Amino acid sequence: MMDKAKLKTPKAVWDAYATKFFCQICKEETLARNRPGTTLSSIGYKNLEENFFAVTKRHYPHGKLKNKWDALKPQYNLWLDLKRAATGLGFDVTKRIITASDEWWEDKIAQNKKYAAFREAPMDNLDELEVMFQHINVTGLSSVIPGV
Repeated sequence: MMDKAKLKTPKAVWDAYATKFFCQICKEETLARNRPGTTLSSIGYKNLEENFFAVTKRHYPHGKLKNKWDALKPQYNLWLDLKRAATGLGFDVTKRIITASDEWWEDKIAQNKKYAAFREAPMDNLDELEVMFQHINVTGLSSVIPGV
């Protein structure tokens, strides 16, 4: 008989494919009012688990899905912080990136090296993240309600 403590759940693989469908399903669950607070409800997670498996054939339990939700939130908040700092600058709607001088980018990246990820590439799954985290984006300084 195997010791249950030695059985480990396989590591979740969060490639672009899995993350895209995760965000799409979370957006649907949020719009279906299965996010009563800052994360999905038990019904929302049950639906996410089932729908995610149906699409990706990857079975991730509630805990792995919650970890992904929790990992996306600070990434989205980082994007919002950078976008707020870009007031008055350009935004390339086709590429979905902030257009600014090299000097502006160097200054921002010096403040937070994680901003570099958004210099040439957009925030992935931005439309879905805006719905998932609407009205719950809180940083240490302020609350943000996207679109307001």
